[in-house]
Amino acid sequence: FLVAIKLGLVVDAFSIGFGPPIWKREIRGIVFKVCWFPLGGYVALPQLDPSGMATVQGTEKPEDEAEEAPEVRELPDVTPAKKIAVSVAGAAGNIMFAVVLSWIIWLSPGAITYKGAPIVGSVDTESVAFAEGLRVGDEILSLNGESVATWYDLSMESLLIGESSGVSLAVKRGKEELEMTIPLVLAEGAEVPILAGVERRAVPCLLKAIMPGGSAERAGLQANDIVKSLDGIAVHGAQDLVALVGERSEREIHLVIERDGEEMEFVVVPAYSEEHERGLIGVRPVDVIMPWMHEKRPVAQLRADALGIVRLLKALVTPSESKHAASGLGGPVMIFAALWMAIKISIFNAVGFLRFLNVNLAILNLLPIPVLDGGHIMFSLWEAITRRKAHPKFVNILVNAFAVVLIGVFLLLTCRDVDRLFPGIKNLLHREAATNVVEEVSEP
Repeated sequence: FLVAIKLGLVVDAFSIGFGPPIWKREIRGIVFKVCWFPLGGYVALPQLDPSGMATVQGTEKPEDEAEEAPEVRELPDVTPAKKIAVSVAGAAGNIMFAVVLSWIIWLSPGAITYKGAPIVGSVDTESVAFAEGLRVGDEILSLNGESVATWYDLSMESLLIGESSGVSLAVKRGKEELEMTIPLVLAEGAEVPILAGVERRAVPCLLKAIMPGGSAERAGLQANDIVKSLDGIAVHGAQDLVALVGERSEREIHLVIERDGEEMEFVVVPAYSEEHERGLIGVRPVDVIMPWMHEKRPVAQLRADALGIVRLLKALVTPSESKHAASGLGGPVMIFAALWMAIKISIFNAVGFLRFLNVNLAILNLLPIPVLDGGHIMFSLWEAITRRKAHPKFVNILVNAFAVVLIGVFLLLTCRDVDRLFPGIKNLLHREAATNVVEEVSEP
């Protein structure tokens, strides 16, 4: 909007949301409005899109139905360079906002970030994985040739492969690298396959907070410390710490802590809690590190976000992965659910998710699809190379056709998200349908 105004383009409307307006007001010839479907927004620029993207704008019909609005307005020509600058500006706005959010995480001591390698926490001794040689403490380096740096990366690759009788695994054990083949299986009720026999992940036991007055505070433990071991026993996640501390009430325990890359040892005495019926040391460990909180440095944050969406786009155009990639996509409902989950974890998690979302939106918006900014860039490049504009009717047809497709995809993803997040609704509808059938059959 700002770049279009600065470059002298005609601006018809600035809208938050799509469809018919809930509220609108015209200021200096520009209609500002809020619309019913909050799936984003748009700036109506007739010199880029002569139809004004009528399909998604919810354009009202003229009062006189017989009177037809002119198909093409007579507007001053705009150079391809200006059109491209305006089209790129939307994605640039997303990136600039993402940069600000990444610096908030970088500068905030309370923002907990950690990137833990995919290290095996336990292996079923009766499984194929154990027979192939996989052991506790092994670090998984790649899956079918795709490198994985975290458990999230491994889950993504597993999702894209789907259930399989065997995937090639590169594993690091000490200084040795091993190759093995292990099946991917889908547990009941799960959507992402897992390595058969790998019962538990080894994840970092990161301390989110230290409770005032507890033995951990007196011993000198701090927030963001990582518990590596307790009495010589490796600690792989919050569950391990809770279980090991709980059974050692009123006796000294030796904790090995990683702080700022250095290992330190502390002696702590758990106090017995009658309320919880186990020993406590007064710490609050992090249950899970979300994928958008793996990196601390701003550049690393943005790079990780970009690589994630690029990997997904690559999978969508790869025949062997496209079906599984599409099954993992989420729509507006899933986005709101993820944001709410991030807010409940911490405000910094929410900031990280918004950064992740803005990088995703910037990249998606630059795809060469007519209804998106990338489509306008494509038309402008055509004009710059051929010295001819794409015919307005042709542009209108493509933009509106892809707008219909985009709305259809949004609706499809929304229905699937509701089915995933609220299975009770589906069951209720099934029960209602069954009841109706029984009532109809029972009538004399």
